[in-house]
Amino acid sequence: MDWFPVRMGGGSSASRADVILNWTSASSCQKQHVMFDILGERENDIPWPGFRVRPCPAVDANSQECVEFIQSHLDACDEGHGTCDKWIPKTVNDADQGATRPSRLLEIVNKSADLGLLLKDATNIEGNCTALSHCWGTLQEAQKIPILTKDNIAERLSHVFLASNLSRTFQDAVHLTDRLGLRYIWIDSLCIIQGDKEDWNSECRKMAYVYGGAYLVIGAAYAKDGNGGLYAPRQLRRVEFRTPTGQLVKAVVEDAIKSRVEHNAWGSNRKFWEAKNLPLLTRAWVFQERMLARRTIYFTASELVWECRSKIDCECSEMMMRERSGQASSIKTRYHYVFSRCTDLARPDIWHDIAAQYSSRAITHHTDRLPALASIAKQVNKHGECVWLGRYLCGIWEQTLPDGLLWSADYQSATQVPNGTNDEATHG
Repeated sequence: MDWFPVRMGGGSSASRADVILNWTSASSCQKQHVMFDILGERENDIPWPGFRVRPCPAVDANSQECVEFIQSHLDACDEGHGTCDKWIPKTVNDADQGATRPSRLLEIVNKSADLGLLLKDATNIEGNCTALSHCWGTLQEAQKIPILTKDNIAERLSHVFLASNLSRTFQDAVHLTDRLGLRYIWIDSLCIIQGDKEDWNSECRKMAYVYGGAYLVIGAAYAKDGNGGLYAPRQLRRVEFRTPTGQLVKAVVEDAIKSRVEHNAWGSNRKFWEAKNLPLLTRAWVFQERMLARRTIYFTASELVWECRSKIDCECSEMMMRERSGQASSIKTRYHYVFSRCTDLARPDIWHDIAAQYSSRAITHHTDRLPALASIAKQVNKHGECVWLGRYLCGIWEQTLPDGLLWSADYQSATQVPNGTNDEATHG
């Protein structure tokens, strides 16, 4: 068995050194190899040039260290990111793209040792709130999610109910909101009357404010349903060994391929599906939430990922370094850069990228496909001032019809033509 380091990435700040371990399989007599990174947390941890020193993810995603990671990014965003304050209604009646504050919010109240929730009319609420972005899961799992209905809305408005009675993901989001010092949270199934088409249509038009106006969006990225929660158990491979000169080396070893696949999932390409443990990114409704949000903290299986309109970062700093060096970019930061700093001529191109990414994502009901894209379209040409776009026509812009009507089929797709039924849906 032998190993050797391989330098990659040139001299940029995102350069890395990988280790490839080669061996011959005793059973098949074939050569095998595995590639991994060796990471150090401090300058003196790694004695060899080419091996990066970067922060390592916290051992526990539910730790104070992770809360401080979130708070530090919130503070930096508040103080230095002017782009992240745009397109946000400042008052209750200040309409933005025809969308106003959601009708209801959940107020977090202390009740003995547990946290309680009280449904509130949001008309006169001025405080900051969080919003939860999550997967409902399979039809069977979705039926277990706590919901707001016509039958229980009066009780929810007048009586406190315990967070401990909610799904694990909802509980974690409520407790995180409280730890960040915020009083209100918006959760779709508990703030929109389920089974009420009129209420759904009314609240659906407000998604630009729900996610664009939330102080922070909480993304349960690795949870495939309400049972997953925010906090995945982490398995950091910490190692210690001595060099031939006797120096003690403390490092973290990670699978290089797996790490790159997970980091690539957030880029402008469409490789999100390669990351098998990020089910949230595969949902069409969530793509809308991601584009509209001021900023989101995603809880993945291995680390926290911060994404606002100005930058993307993670606990290990890999994505921030790659974006700074120009090796990769977040579709979200690129999207907001175009609309805040570039000419209108650039808008059709970014829309094509958005439409391609959006079309690659799954949605429960085909009838939701266009509504889930509508709020992004309003933001792209919010006052109709871009002559390079014209009118919005069901996912295509008037001035780009020739390009917009071009399409190709995925020969592997098993999708059938919708039967035309108007199935009601309250989630993606």
